Amino acid sequence: MKNILSVIFVASAVLFVGILMGMQMQTIQEVPIVGEKEVYSIIDKTFFSAQKPENKKILSSSYQKDVQMHLPAVSYEGFGIMTTLSVSVKPGEGNMYFNFNNLLMAPDTEQSIRNAIYVASDVTNISISNLNFYYSISDINASMLEGPSAGAAFAIATISALEGKKINPYVIMTGSLNHDGTLGLASGIKEKATIAKQRGANLFLVPYGMSKELNFTEEEHCQMYGVFEHCQMEYTAYWIDYEKEAGIPIKEIKTIQEAMKEFFA
Repeated sequence: MKNILSVIFVASAVLFVGILMGMQMQTIQEVPIVGEKEVYSIIDKTFFSAQKPENKKILSSSYQKDVQMHLPAVSYEGFGIMTTLSVSVKPGEGNMYFNFNNLLMAPDTEQSIRNAIYVASDVTNISISNLNFYYSISDINASMLEGPSAGAAFAIATISALEGKKINPYVIMTGSLNHDGTLGLASGIKEKATIAKQRGANLFLVPYGMSKELNFTEEEHCQMYGVFEHCQMEYTAYWIDYEKEAGIPIKEIKTIQEAMKEFFA
C-alpha cells in the first residue's frame, strides 16, 4: 500500500510541474507580423494591462506609426558600431514584441524596454493599454543583446512613435533609463562617441557626469635608505575628455525631457 501511495504522489507531483511549465511557456511566443520573414517574439502578454487606471489620452483605433533612429553599441571586439533601431506602434491589446535577428536578450535589456514604454507614456500622457509595440534592431555584431545602455534611446524612439515627431538623425545618445525618466549609467562612451562622429553626427548625448573619465598613470619610484633601496608604485590622476578623444561635441543630460529638446527641436 505504501508503494502504491508513493507512486501516486510522485505522478501527481510530475503532472503539477508539467502544468506549471505549460502555463509559463504560454507567456512567450512568436507572432507573425505582416511582411515576409518578419517574425516578432512577444515578451509579456499582460504587463500593460496590469497598470493602474489612468486618465491619459487614447489614440485613435486606426493610429499607426513607424520610426527609426541610430543606436550606438560596442562590439565584442571592443570597437563602436552603429545599429538601426526601428519602433512601430499599432492598435492592439497592450503587448510588446521584439525582433532582434535571433539574438538572445538579457533581462536588463528587456527591462530597459519596459521602462522606455512606461516613461514614454508618462511623458506624452498617452495611454499604452490599447496599443502594441514592435521593436527591432539591425546590424548587430553579437550573439546576445545585453546591458541597459540603450534605455534612453528606446524611450526617445517610442515617444517619437506615439507623438509622430521626427527624430533629428544628427543626434546620437547613450544612457540607461530609470523609471522616473532620469538617466543612469552607460558604458563604452568613447567607442560610441567615435562611431557617432564617423557616421556624421554633430552631437552626442550622455548621462550627467559621463563625458569624462578619471584615470591614473602608474609609475614605480625607488629611493635609497642608506644601503637599502625601497621601491613603490605611485599613481597620478588625470581626466580623459571623450569630446576631445572622439572629436564630437558631447552634452551631458539628466532627464529624458532634456534629450527630447535635442532630438525634436
